[in-house]
Amino acid sequence: MELSSRLSRVYLHKYFKELTLKEISARFAFLTQKEVIEMKRRMILIPMLALMMLVAVAPAMSVVYATKLINVSGTFHPAGIPVMDEDPAGKSDNVIIDVSVIMVYEGGIAGKGIEEGRWIVHNYGLPSRWDNAIGVTTLIDAVVEGKKGDLTIKHGYGVWRIISGTGELANLHGEGTSEIISFPLFAYIGQVHFAP
Repeated sequence: MELSSRLSRVYLHKYFKELTLKEISARFAFLTQKEVIEMKRRMILIPMLALMMLVAVAPAMSVVYATKLINVSGTFHPAGIPVMDEDPAGKSDNVIIDVSVIMVYEGGIAGKGIEEGRWIVHNYGLPSRWDNAIGVTTLIDAVVEGKKGDLTIKHGYGVWRIISGTGELANLHGEGTSEIISFPLFAYIGQVHFAP
């Protein structure tokens, strides 16, 4: 009979650590001395292998979870008159406006750059007018946490997300929300982090 099938009939794990080799042999006389030694070796080897695997993986896990989130907030606004191309949306009171404007960000994310966007204006020319705006702003020489580089931010529907960066901001990621304070001044809030 093989060792594994003989051992399946006995629950050795409770007793094994506390018993000496002689005691194990006496209690489990059906095992040979060689089989008992092999069991003892495996009982030591398996936890050691598990510990070595944990030690090998721990540094990688700490890098992932050690990323410090940085709270950012501030304002952004156009720095001039936007270039707009209006296009009526069929036979409706909606207008699609393609916009290009210089934007200025101040606060946790600071810089000046060009925003390319599309506004969809509903109920154009009426008191019940409301807008959907989607845009991408590329800040040239942006500054976040004292680090500099170009930064591209996508925003729309009250949320923003960093989609790319260069220089010291190449590994910057983040997202948050934005809202109109008083047109044309907007406020933003969110969190950023530098990925490894």
